[in-house]
Amino acid sequence: MIKDGHDFSSAVWTSAQHEDQVLWAVGFVSPGGDEHIGLHQIARGEAFDVSALRLVAELCETGPYEVSVDGTPTTASGPLAPGQRVTVLTAGAEAQLSIDKVRFGSRDVELSLELTDDRAAVIADLLPRGPERLVLADIEIASLVGTFSLRDRTQGPAPTADPLVTIADGLTTARWRCRDGHVLGLVASAVVGSREEHVAAAVATLDDHGQPVD
Repeated sequence: MIKDGHDFSSAVWTSAQHEDQVLWAVGFVSPGGDEHIGLHQIARGEAFDVSALRLVAELCETGPYEVSVDGTPTTASGPLAPGQRVTVLTAGAEAQLSIDKVRFGSRDVELSLELTDDRAAVIADLLPRGPERLVLADIEIASLVGTFSLRDRTQGPAPTADPLVTIADGLTTARWRCRDGHVLGLVASAVVGSREEHVAAAVATLDDHGQPVD
């Protein structure tokens, strides 16, 4: 999570993983941190100026790479819709990434794909209308949910199902059927609350059996 060009440490990550497939959610805490989790504190209810707040998932490659969106090759940057699957192919690896559901209060979040010679990035712009004085706790409900996988390209193409995601009653709940039939499950807090509340809400499962939460 990037705020005005630097890390924003009030974002929290929760995930469930099976082999090379990851089901993930990003939420927010208040009180929290700005550039540093301990050195730059933002108290609950404190307003701060922000010009840009973005989730940036990027893959960097020194050699040639190919990109497709929902199976259609592309060489251009452009907008994305929630749930669109971005696939990046390098000489030896295949990476797939999707952002399937986004809530940031009542704001309209914009998703996009950004391509350069050595970088493919999927970006969620949480403040597309530009600078504002933000009180994070006032957002109340904030959650981004998606999937990621990284595999050896010699294994051949690996289409995957879309996850089922709901954000309701202060919780993000997601289930994702993996390529081999196993089902990842994830529950995470969608409320801008304390770190303790986020930890208490987090549940990761594989075939409905608990697993360690990241």
